[in-house]
Amino acid sequence: MEIKARSGGLIIKDRHSGQHIKASDLDRKLSMGNLEKRLGSYAAAEPAQVEELARYKKRPVQRTQEADSLYKEYEAQAEARKAASDALKAEQQAALEEIREKWTLKRHEYEDMNILKRNRQNLVRLARKMEAEEIANARLDFQKQRDIFQQEKPYQSWNDFLQMKAEDGNARALGILRYKQEQAAKNPEQQPEPYEDLSGAYKALAQIKSASAQKHVEILQDETATHNGKQKLLAFLRMDEIAREELARNSESTLFTGMTSTVDKKGAVVFTLQSGGNVRDTGRDVVFSGYDPNAGRLALLYARKKWGPNMSIEKNRITFLPPKEKERDPTAQEIKDYQEKKRELERQRKRKRGLSR
Repeated sequence: MEIKARSGGLIIKDRHSGQHIKASDLDRKLSMGNLEKRLGSYAAAEPAQVEELARYKKRPVQRTQEADSLYKEYEAQAEARKAASDALKAEQQAALEEIREKWTLKRHEYEDMNILKRNRQNLVRLARKMEAEEIANARLDFQKQRDIFQQEKPYQSWNDFLQMKAEDGNARALGILRYKQEQAAKNPEQQPEPYEDLSGAYKALAQIKSASAQKHVEILQDETATHNGKQKLLAFLRMDEIAREELARNSESTLFTGMTSTVDKKGAVVFTLQSGGNVRDTGRDVVFSGYDPNAGRLALLYARKKWGPNMSIEKNRITFLPPKEKERDPTAQEIKDYQEKKRELERQRKRKRGLSR
């Protein structure tokens, strides 16, 4: 075991397995602040050679040859399961990176086009939404692969593995389960929290993002709608996506119960909560009722959906905060403009020399 500094605090770590916990979770007296008050500033321990007398190793509670055999089978399948899961994650990451690179090149191509600035911006914006749609669909496809993988390996823990074996008629697995049940009845406070399967929620969120991204692209590509009309439709779509995501995460949420939406005389889209507070999208900013905490939370979700992390909050108003421009290579059009300007300046200097003579 060792104690190490991490993220402004301390952790207690097993050197062999890498498992660790926050020291303050074990006892508040072990927090970095409390220990430094008592012992002085933290200093990393010097490496030391310590003779190992024993090491904890996970084993079944009931130690028999058959139980050990079952546990070895569980460990082997768990390792194979982890390797397959890691491979699927790496495949997904590579696929998403490929999509991002493709659309980044496409946006640069649009930015170099010699067309009206407004049209160029619209093309870039459409490209971003099409990228979001493709990413959402890719995530959904990989989620389907994970579902198939889950059906093939339908257990998440040693207990689940024993239940599966017991259902297949393994008497030893059934005996271990009964023993664990007896121990749980004797010591209910020592039992771990039950495993919560979140794969259904992840799948629902992926489906919501995919459907919303597709609708977003359809609205932007609609040539019959005006610019202001599109902005209003996108505002309603944005809030609908937030509402469905909220219910996917928490089916008992009442944040959107009784909410109404309308457009005021100035063209702002207004969402009114059952509590009386409202969220108003004026296009340039998002304003919310300061007295209603639900309106503040909803406004933050809405602004994040609209602008991502690029926003600034001041009192009850959220505004878009342009990201800092990163250094980049000049585009072909910028190089061409610079060279033409340089030639024009040279011609002007030559003309001035001719006049002075």
